[in-house]
Amino acid sequence: MISYRSQLSLIKTHKGFSIAEILISMAILGVIGSIAIPNISGWRAKVYLNNAAMRMAADLRFATSHAIEMGPARKEGTTLIKRKVVVHFNHPEDGWNTYRITVWEDASRDSAIDDGEETVLMQVALDDPVEFGKSGVSKRACDNGSPVPAEAVTFDDSIGHPYACLSAKGWSKDINGSFNEGVVYLTDGSLSYAACMSALGRTKVSKWSAAESSWTQ
Repeated sequence: MISYRSQLSLIKTHKGFSIAEILISMAILGVIGSIAIPNISGWRAKVYLNNAAMRMAADLRFATSHAIEMGPARKEGTTLIKRKVVVHFNHPEDGWNTYRITVWEDASRDSAIDDGEETVLMQVALDDPVEFGKSGVSKRACDNGSPVPAEAVTFDDSIGHPYACLSAKGWSKDINGSFNEGVVYLTDGSLSYAACMSALGRTKVSKWSAAESSWTQ
């Protein structure tokens, strides 16, 4: 059994941390934090960019498969109304760094996307810091060619913003029926990805490698 004197001795010898020890510990934690926080922020930005590129490709594939499943037209009485799936980039109603996927039914049969002819399937806004664009890229995506396009989204923009119409065969065309392949470039200000869709509706994702000066999958 510990005596009363022994207990007093233990209490006296346990003094806790000194101010100097606390300051040193705080300094060490500050150094560790200054190293770890930028790495965590950079890692998070890479994850956001990778996820945005993968989602873009998945949504383009969804648009293609939905167009195939939906078919080329629906019957209204004795009239066939042609329809397609349309992917709009930077639609005026949504603003920059957005895209929407719609079903377009050409009820007026004028081969133009008129008001009231579209049903929205999804609307997506890119999460900051991801945006449409390219950073440090010196070759065109998908084929590592040149010159690099000035546009961040290279699909036809004859309706005022880039878009692609997916036919019942899964082909990417414009509203006039011409093949319309394109690339969507995504960046976080330092790294760059590209989601490429061929005229036949095949989609793939590439990442820009500064070390190799080329696009890699």
